[in-house]
Amino acid sequence: MRPLDDAAVAQPTQDLARPLTVLENIFVNRAYLLGVAFTVADLNVSSVLYWSRFAHLDFTSYPRVADWLQRCVSRPSFKG
Repeated sequence: MRPLDDAAVAQPTQDLARPLTVLENIFVNRAYLLGVAFTVADLNVSSVLYWSRFAHLDFTSYPRVADWLQRCVSRPSFKG
């Protein structure tokens, strides 16, 4: 893999700002997407965002999203 330059990282990061902000706002009053319990919605969205760990996506601006993702991937069934 070739090294990424700042310009190559900037656009995808900017593209993710809106959906991550939506998620961040959802988790103001909820532990999971639909409330207090893990559901298939959390499974689906967390599986899409799981790649962010390998891409080293910076969640500094989205601490609630980071906490939620950690809760999702820490489930025993995820570690299977």
